Order: sequence, then structure tokens, then C-alpha cells
Amino acid sequence: MKKVVALLLSFILVLSLTSCNTSGSTSSLTLSSKETLSSETLSNSESNSTELSSHENSIVPSTKISEKDKEQLKNISVTYRADSLYNDAGKQRMIVIIENKGDKIFNGDVAVTFWSDDQSLGSDIFPVKELKPGNNGRGEIYIIPDRDFNFIYDISDYSFTEDTVGSNGKEDEKMSKVLTQKMYENFGGCGNKAFTTSWYPYIKKLTVYKNNDNYYVIAITSSNKEEVVNHIGNAVFGNTASGDGVDGILMNGVIVKDEAGKILFKKSK
Repeated sequence: MKKVVALLLSFILVLSLTSCNTSGSTSSLTLSSKETLSSETLSNSESNSTELSSHENSIVPSTKISEKDKEQLKNISVTYRADSLYNDAGKQRMIVIIENKGDKIFNGDVAVTFWSDDQSLGSDIFPVKELKPGNNGRGEIYIIPDRDFNFIYDISDYSFTEDTVGSNGKEDEKMSKVLTQKMYENFGGCGNKAFTTSWYPYIKKLTVYKNNDNYYVIAITSSNKEEVVNHIGNAVFGNTASGDGVDGILMNGVIVKDEAGKILFKKSK
């Protein structure tokens, strides 16, 4: 396990080495901050809130953090949304979103603090367990209301492990054909351009792989545009990881690559 990177976000990210002490009470949708956020706590539902921040992580070079860790930690996004709900003490609810944008499984402790005028408005620690690529977990914290504040988070005791999705699989030609036909019918309009989605033509190949009991899909796209890539990845995942899956088999994950083999999107169950 490794120690510790801290990031200060006040709409612009600045590195901070501030450690966060816990205060106040929190819970995550159906679990508290004292429990763990994991892939199983993913929230695809929308909150009745306004997003106040949406940041891309940046890390200032540090001799305490290896170059490899810096790159991995950039893929762990920690943001918040201000909710309209207040508790009986007059504190405002903040929704904390922890997202894994990398290709490895993330474990670690995420401490968050809201600061204003050199004092804490509220803070807590969210242990994160087995947060898989492409997934997110949500927690909540109630803070003293303030119009002007900074958002700080620490990531400590972290580790990254390999995801079994996307490695050493053997192609299943039958299932690949079934999936290709399924996407053609659902999103390709069966060849009718009037019913074809804007992103479907960028799919060049869909292949199903099996690794022991794990099944996953690799989609090849001719576009590097984030919007197109996300549409393809989420559409394939949504139509293969649930429901009837592919030929009755549920997929464990989806990877989208460009034609040169670079991974552009990865999501696992």
C-alpha cells in the first residue's frame, strides 16, 4: 500500500499535502462513509442537484510518489455536487463522486474536506474497495453552508490491481457474430440510415473474448472523439452486461480501442 496524494480543488486543481480529519456524519446513498464504496455501489441514477465542479486530476511532481503512481492516480476523479437538501442542523448535503477512469482496479481511502476562511465546513473519509475501470461510487457529506469554499481531497493507502477483463482471452467467433448482428439491428438501423445512430458508423469491429469464466468485448472504432467513444462503450456495455447479454451470456466488461490498438474506454462489472 502506498501513501499519500492530496489534491486541492477550487475550480482549479492545486496540489495540497493537507491531511483531513473527519467530522460530521455522512452516508452514501445506501451506505455510510464508514463502509466501503465499490463497483457494487455504482450509481447510474441522477441526483436532484446542480454540479458545481467537474475536474480532471493533475498531479505536481513529487519525490514521494513514483511516476507510475502519478499516472494511475490521475485516473481517479474525485468531484462533488451541491444538493438542495438540508438536515435539521441547517447543514447542506454534498454528493461526493469517486470515479475510476483508468484500466486497473482501485482500492484506497479518499478523505474529503470543504474549507472556507481557514476552517473546515465538513469532512469525512470514504474507504473505496474494488472500484473497477469505468465505474464510480458515491457518498454524501453535510457541511456548513457557504458561498465561497475550497474542496480538498486526499487519496491514501491506495493500490491498483490488474483487471481480468481484457487479458489473455480467446475469441469466440459465434458470439462475436451474434453481438455484431445485435448492434446492427439496435443501433445500425438494419442498414437504414434514417434509423442509424450518429456514432454507430464508427464501429469497425466487435469481438467477444473468453478468459476462463470471464467474457468481454473489444470494440474497434475509427474515431478518437470522446463523445463517440463513450457512446459506443456504454451502448455495448449496456446491451451485453445485463438482460440477455450475448447469446444468453452476460459480458463482464467492454473495451473500446482505436485502430492502432490504443485503449480509449474500459468498463467492467
